[in-house]
Amino acid sequence: MAEEMKKTFACPKCGEHVKCKGKPGAKIVLTCPKCNTKGVVFLSKRENNKEKKQKYKIHATGLTKKQIVGYSVAGIIALLFIFGVLVPALLGQLHFLIVLSESMKPNINMGDIVVTASANPEDIQVGDVITFRQPTASNPDRSVTHRVIEIIDDDPGINFQTKGDANEDPDMVPIKSSDLIGKVFVSIPYIGYLPHYVKTPLGFVLLVIIPGSLIILLELKDVVKNTKNKKKKNDRIRKLFKCPRCGTKVECEGIIDKTIHVVCPSCNNRGVVTLKKT
Repeated sequence: MAEEMKKTFACPKCGEHVKCKGKPGAKIVLTCPKCNTKGVVFLSKRENNKEKKQKYKIHATGLTKKQIVGYSVAGIIALLFIFGVLVPALLGQLHFLIVLSESMKPNINMGDIVVTASANPEDIQVGDVITFRQPTASNPDRSVTHRVIEIIDDDPGINFQTKGDANEDPDMVPIKSSDLIGKVFVSIPYIGYLPHYVKTPLGFVLLVIIPGSLIILLELKDVVKNTKNKKKKNDRIRKLFKCPRCGTKVECEGIIDKTIHVVCPSCNNRGVVTLKKT
Protein backbone atom coordinates (compact mmCIF):
# COMPACT_ATOMS: atom_id res chain seq x y z
CA MET A 1 0.00 0.00 0.00
CA ALA A 2 1.44 3.34 -1.07
CA GLU A 3 1.98 5.93 1.62
CA GLU A 4 0.16 9.23 1.47
CA MET A 5 2.13 12.32 0.57
CA LYS A 6 1.60 15.99 1.39
CA LYS A 7 2.01 18.84 -1.09
CA THR A 8 1.32 22.57 -1.24
CA PHE A 9 -0.08 24.35 -4.31
CA ALA A 10 -0.39 28.09 -5.00
CA CYS A 11 -3.79 29.37 -6.11
CA PRO A 12 -3.41 30.73 -9.68
CA LYS A 13 -5.85 33.54 -8.93
CA CYS A 14 -4.90 34.98 -5.54
CA GLY A 15 -1.60 33.20 -4.78
CA GLU A 16 -2.90 31.59 -1.56
CA HIS A 17 -1.00 28.43 -0.58
CA VAL A 18 -3.32 25.41 -0.27
CA LYS A 19 -2.19 22.18 1.39
CA CYS A 20 -3.44 18.75 0.37
CA LYS A 21 -2.55 15.12 0.86
CA GLY A 22 -3.18 11.87 -0.98
CA LYS A 23 -1.57 8.88 -2.66
CA PRO A 24 1.16 9.45 -5.26
CA GLY A 25 -0.36 9.74 -8.73
CA ALA A 26 -3.81 10.72 -7.48
CA LYS A 27 -5.89 13.61 -8.86
CA ILE A 28 -7.44 15.86 -6.20
CA VAL A 29 -9.99 18.66 -6.50
CA LEU A 30 -8.94 21.68 -4.42
CA THR A 31 -10.86 24.78 -3.39
CA CYS A 32 -8.98 27.92 -2.41
CA PRO A 33 -10.18 28.98 1.06
CA LYS A 34 -9.60 32.64 0.23
CA CYS A 35 -11.18 33.20 -3.20
CA ASN A 36 -13.10 29.89 -3.62
CA THR A 37 -11.33 29.10 -6.89
CA LYS A 38 -11.62 25.40 -7.74
CA GLY A 39 -9.05 23.33 -9.58
CA VAL A 40 -7.66 19.86 -10.11
CA VAL A 41 -4.08 19.00 -9.08
CA PHE A 42 -1.98 15.91 -9.71
CA LEU A 43 0.18 14.50 -6.91
CA SER A 44 3.40 13.54 -8.72
CA LYS A 45 5.99 11.85 -6.53
CA ARG A 46 9.24 13.73 -6.08
CA GLU A 47 12.28 13.05 -4.03
CA ASN A 48 12.15 14.76 -0.69
CA ASN A 49 15.18 16.34 0.93
CA LYS A 50 15.95 13.20 2.94
CA GLU A 51 15.94 11.01 -0.17
CA LYS A 52 18.16 13.49 -2.03
CA LYS A 53 20.70 13.48 0.79
CA GLN A 54 20.73 9.69 0.84
CA LYS A 55 21.20 9.56 -2.91
CA TYR A 56 23.75 12.30 -3.45
CA LYS A 57 25.38 12.99 -0.11
CA ILE A 58 26.98 11.38 2.90
CA HIS A 59 25.18 12.58 6.03
CA ALA A 60 28.27 12.77 8.23
CA THR A 61 30.24 15.08 5.94
CA GLY A 62 27.73 16.63 3.55
CA LEU A 63 30.01 15.69 0.62
CA THR A 64 29.26 13.70 -2.50
CA LYS A 65 31.03 10.37 -3.05
CA LYS A 66 33.05 11.92 -5.89
CA GLN A 67 34.24 14.74 -3.61
CA ILE A 68 35.16 12.28 -0.85
CA VAL A 69 37.22 10.18 -3.28
CA GLY A 70 38.95 13.29 -4.65
CA TYR A 71 39.77 14.67 -1.20
CA SER A 72 40.96 11.25 -0.03
CA VAL A 73 43.34 10.87 -2.99
CA ALA A 74 44.64 14.42 -2.47
CA GLY A 75 45.14 13.71 1.23
CA ILE A 76 47.04 10.50 0.55
CA ILE A 77 49.30 12.27 -1.97
CA ALA A 78 49.90 15.10 0.52
CA LEU A 79 50.81 12.63 3.29
CA LEU A 80 53.15 10.72 0.97
CA PHE A 81 54.85 13.99 0.00
CA ILE A 82 55.15 15.16 3.61
CA PHE A 83 56.47 11.92 5.10
CA GLY A 84 58.26 10.65 1.99
CA VAL A 85 59.95 13.85 0.83
CA LEU A 86 59.55 16.87 3.11
CA VAL A 87 60.30 15.28 6.49
CA PRO A 88 63.33 13.26 5.26
CA ALA A 89 64.69 16.39 3.54
CA LEU A 90 64.33 18.43 6.75
CA LEU A 91 66.02 15.65 8.74
CA GLY A 92 68.93 15.51 6.28
CA GLN A 93 68.03 12.02 5.03
CA LEU A 94 67.12 13.21 1.55
CA HIS A 95 69.20 15.49 -0.67
CA PHE A 96 68.30 17.25 -3.93
CA LEU A 97 71.43 18.04 -5.94
CA ILE A 98 71.90 19.67 -9.35
CA VAL A 99 74.20 17.89 -11.80
CA LEU A 100 76.78 20.35 -13.14
CA SER A 101 78.85 18.09 -15.43
CA GLU A 102 78.36 15.42 -18.09
CA SER A 103 80.49 12.73 -16.41
CA MET A 104 77.44 10.45 -15.90
CA LYS A 105 76.00 10.65 -19.43
CA PRO A 106 73.82 9.15 -20.84
CA ASN A 107 72.09 7.98 -17.64
CA ILE A 108 72.34 11.31 -15.81
CA ASN A 109 72.77 14.53 -17.78
CA MET A 110 73.91 18.00 -16.91
CA GLY A 111 70.96 20.03 -15.59
CA ASP A 112 69.25 17.02 -14.02
CA ILE A 113 68.40 16.91 -10.34
CA VAL A 114 69.48 13.75 -8.50
CA VAL A 115 67.59 12.73 -5.36
CA THR A 116 69.98 11.06 -2.93
CA ALA A 117 68.84 9.15 0.15
CA SER A 118 71.12 8.57 3.14
CA ALA A 119 72.50 5.01 3.21
CA ASN A 120 74.81 2.87 5.33
CA PRO A 121 78.19 2.13 3.70
CA GLU A 122 77.55 -1.61 4.28
CA ASP A 123 74.43 -1.44 2.08
CA ILE A 124 76.24 0.00 -0.97
CA GLN A 125 76.87 -2.49 -3.76
CA VAL A 126 78.89 -2.46 -6.98
CA GLY A 127 76.84 -0.72 -9.68
CA ASP A 128 75.11 1.70 -7.30
CA VAL A 129 75.26 5.41 -8.07
CA ILE A 130 76.34 7.33 -4.99
CA THR A 131 76.88 10.96 -4.05
CA PHE A 132 79.93 11.82 -1.97
CA ARG A 133 81.82 14.85 -0.70
CA GLN A 134 84.89 15.89 -2.66
CA PRO A 135 85.84 19.38 -1.43
CA THR A 136 88.34 21.60 -3.19
CA ALA A 137 90.10 24.79 -2.17
CA SER A 138 87.74 26.90 -4.26
CA ASN A 139 84.60 24.90 -3.37
CA PRO A 140 84.66 23.29 0.09
CA ASP A 141 81.03 22.10 -0.31
CA ARG A 142 81.62 20.30 -3.62
CA SER A 143 79.84 16.96 -4.08
CA VAL A 144 80.16 14.39 -6.87
CA THR A 145 77.77 11.71 -8.16
CA HIS A 146 79.50 8.68 -9.70
CA ARG A 147 78.96 4.93 -9.98
CA VAL A 148 80.64 2.39 -7.67
CA ILE A 149 82.84 -0.01 -9.65
CA GLU A 150 84.66 -1.65 -6.72
CA ILE A 151 84.31 -1.92 -2.94
CA ILE A 152 87.56 -1.91 -0.98
CA ASP A 153 87.18 -3.32 2.51
CA ASP A 154 90.15 -2.06 4.53
CA ASP A 155 90.79 -2.18 8.26
CA PRO A 156 89.98 1.50 8.88
CA GLY A 157 86.66 1.09 7.05
CA ILE A 158 84.99 0.64 3.67
CA ASN A 159 86.24 2.59 0.65
CA PHE A 160 84.56 2.90 -2.74
CA GLN A 161 86.24 3.05 -6.12
CA THR A 162 84.02 5.18 -8.32
CA LYS A 163 83.85 6.20 -11.96
CA GLY A 164 81.71 8.43 -14.12
CA ASP A 165 79.75 6.54 -16.80
CA ALA A 166 81.09 8.90 -19.47
CA ASN A 167 84.69 8.81 -18.18
CA GLU A 168 87.27 6.39 -19.52
CA ASP A 169 89.24 6.13 -16.28
CA PRO A 170 88.05 5.64 -12.68
CA ASP A 171 88.40 8.42 -10.10
CA MET A 172 91.98 8.83 -8.89
CA VAL A 173 91.27 8.53 -5.17
CA PRO A 174 88.94 5.93 -3.55
CA ILE A 175 86.08 7.43 -1.57
CA LYS A 176 86.03 6.96 2.18
CA SER A 177 82.78 5.82 3.78
CA SER A 178 82.85 8.96 5.96
CA ASP A 179 82.51 11.08 2.79
CA LEU A 180 79.42 9.16 1.62
CA ILE A 181 76.31 11.38 1.37
CA GLY A 182 73.94 8.72 0.10
CA LYS A 183 72.66 6.56 -2.72
CA VAL A 184 70.92 8.05 -5.75
CA PHE A 185 67.51 6.48 -6.32
CA VAL A 186 66.02 8.84 -8.91
CA SER A 187 67.04 11.66 -11.26
CA ILE A 188 64.68 14.35 -12.57
CA PRO A 189 65.66 15.54 -16.08
CA TYR A 190 66.43 19.21 -16.78
CA ILE A 191 64.77 20.62 -13.63
CA GLY A 192 68.18 21.76 -12.40
CA TYR A 193 68.40 24.36 -15.17
CA LEU A 194 65.61 26.38 -13.54
CA PRO A 195 67.52 27.58 -10.42
CA HIS A 196 70.49 28.56 -12.62
CA TYR A 197 68.23 30.36 -15.08
CA VAL A 198 66.61 32.35 -12.25
CA LYS A 199 70.06 33.69 -11.31
CA THR A 200 70.48 35.27 -14.75
CA PRO A 201 69.03 38.79 -15.36
CA LEU A 202 66.57 37.57 -18.01
CA GLY A 203 65.50 34.56 -15.93
CA PHE A 204 64.97 36.75 -12.86
CA VAL A 205 62.72 39.10 -14.84
CA LEU A 206 60.71 36.32 -16.51
CA LEU A 207 60.33 34.02 -13.51
CA VAL A 208 60.27 36.46 -10.57
CA ILE A 209 59.55 40.08 -11.56
CA ILE A 210 56.73 39.46 -14.08
CA PRO A 211 54.83 36.78 -12.07
CA GLY A 212 55.23 38.85 -8.89
CA SER A 213 53.90 41.96 -10.63
CA LEU A 214 50.91 40.03 -12.00
CA ILE A 215 50.07 38.71 -8.53
CA ILE A 216 50.24 42.24 -7.07
CA LEU A 217 48.02 43.63 -9.86
CA LEU A 218 45.44 40.87 -9.37
CA GLU A 219 45.39 41.50 -5.62
CA LEU A 220 44.94 45.26 -6.19
CA LYS A 221 42.10 44.51 -8.61
CA ASP A 222 40.37 42.38 -5.97
CA VAL A 223 40.81 45.11 -3.35
CA VAL A 224 39.26 47.74 -5.64
CA LYS A 225 36.41 45.38 -6.57
CA ASN A 226 35.67 44.54 -2.94
CA THR A 227 35.72 48.24 -2.02
CA LYS A 228 33.19 49.03 -4.76
CA ASN A 229 30.98 46.12 -3.75
CA LYS A 230 31.09 47.19 -0.11
CA LYS A 231 30.13 50.74 -1.06
CA LYS A 232 27.33 49.46 -3.28
CA LYS A 233 26.12 47.17 -0.50
CA ASN A 234 25.66 50.13 1.82
CA ASP A 235 23.53 52.01 -0.73
CA ARG A 236 19.86 51.30 0.06
CA ILE A 237 16.91 52.77 -1.80
CA ARG A 238 13.11 52.71 -1.71
CA LYS A 239 11.02 52.25 -4.81
CA LEU A 240 7.36 51.85 -5.79
CA PHE A 241 6.29 49.03 -8.08
CA LYS A 242 2.87 48.58 -9.67
CA CYS A 243 1.25 45.17 -9.28
CA PRO A 244 0.63 43.78 -12.81
CA ARG A 245 -2.55 42.00 -11.67
CA CYS A 246 -4.54 44.56 -9.63
CA GLY A 247 -2.56 47.78 -10.14
CA THR A 248 -1.81 48.35 -6.46
CA LYS A 249 1.40 50.29 -5.81
CA VAL A 250 3.80 48.35 -3.58
CA GLU A 251 6.69 50.03 -1.79
CA CYS A 252 9.85 48.04 -1.17
CA GLU A 253 13.32 48.78 0.20
CA GLY A 254 16.66 47.13 -0.45
CA ILE A 255 20.20 47.36 -1.77
CA ILE A 256 20.85 48.82 -5.22
CA ASP A 257 21.02 46.25 -8.04
CA LYS A 258 19.74 43.48 -5.77
CA THR A 259 16.76 41.25 -6.67
CA ILE A 260 14.01 40.97 -4.04
CA HIS A 261 10.66 39.18 -3.77
CA VAL A 262 7.56 41.37 -3.52
CA VAL A 263 4.03 40.35 -2.44
CA CYS A 264 1.05 42.54 -3.32
CA PRO A 265 -0.98 43.29 -0.14
CA SER A 266 -4.22 43.48 -2.14
CA CYS A 267 -4.23 40.28 -4.24
CA ASN A 268 -1.25 38.40 -2.80
CA ASN A 269 0.36 38.31 -6.24
CA ARG A 270 4.03 37.44 -5.94
CA GLY A 271 6.82 38.75 -8.11
CA VAL A 272 10.54 39.47 -8.37
CA VAL A 273 11.90 42.99 -8.92
CA THR A 274 15.38 44.50 -9.21
CA LEU A 275 16.13 47.76 -7.42
CA LYS A 276 17.73 50.08 -9.97
CA LYS A 277 18.90 53.57 -9.08
CA THR A 278 17.34 56.25 -11.30
